[in-house]
Amino acid sequence: MQDRHNAVWVAAVQADELARTRAKDTDLSVDSGLSLLNTNEVAETYMDLFYKKLVRWIVMRNHPFTEIEDDDFQDFLLHLKPALSDHFIQADALRNRIFGHAGAQRQNLKSYLTSIPGLLAIACDAWTSSNRIAFLAITASWITDRWEREETLIDFRELHGAHTGQNMAEEVAVVVSELGIKNKVLALVSDNASNNGTLVSNLAGALGQPSPQMRWDSSKGHIRCLPHVIHLAVMALLLGINAIPRGTDVRNHIDDDSLFTEADAENVVAEDDQEAHENDGANNIDSTVNLKSACDKIRKISRIVRSSPQRMELFKTLATRIEEDNEQHARSRNQLYIKKRIKNLVLDVVTRWNSLYFMLERALEFREAIDALCSHPKVKIFNPYLLSNVDWAAVLQICGWLKFFRGATRKMSGDKYPTISLSLRVYSLLINYVSKLESTPSVQSVPSVSMGLRACRDKLLEFFDRSTYDSEYYYFATVLDPRFKSSLFKNEPNLFSNEWTDDCAMALHETCEQYYASKKRLIKLEEPGNMIEAIDPNDFESAWQVGVPTEPIREMVTMSVGDEIAIYLAEPVTYMNPLDWWRKNSDRFPRLAAKARDFLSIPGSSVAVERVLSTGRDVISLRRASLTAETIRVLMTYRAGLLLEKRMRRV
Repeated sequence: MQDRHNAVWVAAVQADELARTRAKDTDLSVDSGLSLLNTNEVAETYMDLFYKKLVRWIVMRNHPFTEIEDDDFQDFLLHLKPALSDHFIQADALRNRIFGHAGAQRQNLKSYLTSIPGLLAIACDAWTSSNRIAFLAITASWITDRWEREETLIDFRELHGAHTGQNMAEEVAVVVSELGIKNKVLALVSDNASNNGTLVSNLAGALGQPSPQMRWDSSKGHIRCLPHVIHLAVMALLLGINAIPRGTDVRNHIDDDSLFTEADAENVVAEDDQEAHENDGANNIDSTVNLKSACDKIRKISRIVRSSPQRMELFKTLATRIEEDNEQHARSRNQLYIKKRIKNLVLDVVTRWNSLYFMLERALEFREAIDALCSHPKVKIFNPYLLSNVDWAAVLQICGWLKFFRGATRKMSGDKYPTISLSLRVYSLLINYVSKLESTPSVQSVPSVSMGLRACRDKLLEFFDRSTYDSEYYYFATVLDPRFKSSLFKNEPNLFSNEWTDDCAMALHETCEQYYASKKRLIKLEEPGNMIEAIDPNDFESAWQVGVPTEPIREMVTMSVGDEIAIYLAEPVTYMNPLDWWRKNSDRFPRLAAKARDFLSIPGSSVAVERVLSTGRDVISLRRASLTAETIRVLMTYRAGLLLEKRMRRV
C-alpha cells in the first residue's frame, strides 16, 4: 500500500507541476504590478503550495481553523490525493501559516503602494465587533497606471480607550507610516461624526514633521461622506412628516446603510415580540401607533403579519386569492394579466430610511391584500389600522421621494468609477429636487410636510456649504471630470458664486504649477489641412480620398499651465468614463492628467469602509467569536489583499 501511495504521490506531483508550468506560461501577460502582491512560488515545495491554497480557502470562506482537523474534511482531501496522508497539520500550525502568508503579503502591499504613479485617499471608521472588540477600519483608494480605480483595506486596528479623534489620528498615522505612504495621502473620507473632525485636525500633528513631499492638508483634505449627508437629510424629512417615531436618533447612521438591499429588508425582525401576544379577535389600538401617519400604520401591520407563521400564512393566502381573482377578471375581458409572486411584507428599521422605502414599496405592491387584511371580519387585530385612499396617496408620494434619494445614494456608492467628481452635481440635483417639491401647492397645504421638506433642504444646504467651504478638492475633481468640466458651475449660479469659482480656478492653476510641473513637451492637435485632391483620375483610391479630411497635425509644443487648462476647458464635454478619457488623452494634458489621477482617486463616500465592516460581521461569526483582535486584524487584511490580487489578475 505504501508503494502505491508513493506512486500516486509522484504522479500527482508531476501532473501538478505540469499544470503549474502551463499556468505560469499563461500568466506572462499579467500586469507587472501584480508581482508585487504575489510571493515567489518558484522555490516552494508542493506541500507549501498546497497549504497556501488551503489557507486562502479558509480565509476567503471564513472557515474556522479547526476545519483542517475535521475527519470528514481530511477524508475528502485524501480521496482526491491519497498521498496527503500523514501530512495534515493542526489548527495552531494552520494559524501560524496564515500569519506567515499575511506578513509576506503585507510587505508586498507596501512595495506596491509606494510605487503607484499618483497619490491616494484613505477612508476610516470605528466599529465594535460582536465579541465587543473596538476596531478602526482604514481603506485606501488610488488610480493605477492603467487608469483603473482600485481600493483595499490597509489595516483593521484594535482601538484602545475612547474613540477620540486624537486616538484615531494616531492609529491612522501609524498605519500610513508603516506602509511608507505618508507622503501619498491626499484626502481622508469619513462620515460627519464629531470625532472624525477632530481626527482630521489632529492628523497632521500625528504624521510628524511635514516635508515638501507631504500632500496632506488638514484644512482641505477632509471629504464628508455624501451618503451620510443624504441619510441626515432624509431622516430630517421623515421626522417632519411623522413617518418615523419622534424619539428616533437621526444621527444614528448604521455602518452598512448604503449597502442595505431589499433582501436584507426582508430579513428584518422586530426587536420585541409584542404583537405575537396580541389577540387576533381584538381590535384594540396600540397606543404607540400614530394613526395620523400612514407609514406608522403600515409599520404596525407589517409587525403583526410577521409576528407569527399563522399570520404570515393568512396574508399570503389573501394575496394569492386576490391575484387569482385578478387573473380571472382579466381573462373574462380577454386581457393579459401576469400574477405577482407572493412575497411577505417588509418591516423597516427606523434608523435605516432605505428600509422604510422597501417597506412602503412592498406595501404598495400588495395594497389590495393589506386592505383585505384590515377589513377581515374575524381577524380584527388589523382593523384599527385600515388605510384610507388619502393614506395610500401619501404612501405613494413618500415612496417616490425616497426612491429619488436612494438613487442618489446608489450613484455615490459605486466602486468602479470616480465618485468625488459626482458630489457637487448630486448635491445640486437633490437641493433642486427638494426645492421643487416645496413649491407644489399640495405640499404647501400640509404644514407638516412643508416643514419636513424644508428641514431636508436645510440639511443638504448645510453640508453643501460646509463641503465647498472646507475644500476646493470638490471643484478640482469636478473640473477634471471631462463630462462636467466647468459646465455645472455655469449652469447653477445660485449654488456656485462667481467669487467661489474664481478662487477655486486660481487654486487649480496654482497647485498645477506647484506640484505638477511637467518636463514633457505637449502634443497640440492642429486642424486638418486642405482636402486631398485626386492625383490619378484613373485610380479609385485616389478618387476615394477626395473630400476626406486628413488626420489632425500632431505638433509637439511647449505650453504653460494656463494654456493647458484653457485648451482642456475649451474642448466640449464628453460622455466617456473619465478614466477612459484620461487614459487616451494623458499625453495631450500631462499635468492635468497627473492631477486628475490624484484627485479622482478620492471617493465621495465611505462606502468602501462599510463593505469592510459588513465583511467583518462574517469573519467574526458565532463559530469564531473567540478570535483575538490581532487574529481578526490579520484575517481581514489578508482577505482584502487576496481580493485585490484577484482583481489585478483580471486586468
